[in-house]
Amino acid sequence: MFDKRWLYLLFVFLVTGIAIFYVWLRVEQIRYGYMISDLYEQYLEQLTTNRKLKLEWHYLTSPVKLEEIARNEFSMRPPKPEEIIYVEIPRRLIADGRNP
Repeated sequence: MFDKRWLYLLFVFLVTGIAIFYVWLRVEQIRYGYMISDLYEQYLEQLTTNRKLKLEWHYLTSPVKLEEIARNEFSMRPPKPEEIIYVEIPRRLIADGRNP
């Protein structure tokens, strides 16, 4: 039914197809490896940026820094004793534990 040449040709196509599939598979593996490596580098970069931003946030929201900004940028100062106004809070609010 089949000649030996056809079987040989079929075998060559099969081996060629498997070889092409193997090469494609390796190329994809390398490509995804590079993608994972790039994503990991981005992750580390963002982690570093996040740490720097948290450090800056803590610095800028520290009471010392806030006082410095208030004095230098907004010309604020602590109130004088005669400038302080005391407000009496009704007892029922204190007893209930609610804020006015």
